[in-house]
Amino acid sequence: AAGTPTEPSGPPDQPPPAAASYRVVSDWSTRPVTVSHPLVAPPLRFLTEVRFGDHPGEDPAYSRVTFAFEEGLPSYEVRYVASLEQDGSGDPVPVPGNAVLRIVFRDATGHDDAGRETDRPGGTVGYPTLRGYGFGGDFEGHLTFGLGLQVAAGSDQTLPVRVGEAVRPDGLHVVAVDVRR
Repeated sequence: AAGTPTEPSGPPDQPPPAAASYRVVSDWSTRPVTVSHPLVAPPLRFLTEVRFGDHPGEDPAYSRVTFAFEEGLPSYEVRYVASLEQDGSGDPVPVPGNAVLRIVFRDATGHDDAGRETDRPGGTVGYPTLRGYGFGGDFEGHLTFGLGLQVAAGSDQTLPVRVGEAVRPDGLHVVAVDVRR
């Protein structure tokens, strides 16, 4: 169903074909990534789906989460944090793994005026480094997720991340976050 996070049961979520508009915004790095896309006019960008895919045969191997939006791309920030907190309350949101990559979308929403809502409870993905995700909030144009990552014990608790954007043939705008395996 639209808006339902897909578990890794089907084929991996691949980037669009070369003819599509996929572009790397930030290549492999552990530094925070901040991207601004101006909101020219309402409505807010509606998150329609979250998908996961694993790419063990790529060089380098990685796992991917994609966020697909109607009405264009929102602004966003991707950064490592000590823990995922619920927007507003600050309550901890559990995510599997031992490191957390927080993704905050601005000028975005997980619900629309027609009553549609993106399913976003969080859960386990189970890839070697991308273990799962959690939902941190949908409030006043901010939509927050956390990726639970598994890093080597005693490491600096970060893995290189790549961020890309695309427009799919169905017109949805995609933010792709790749986590090195």
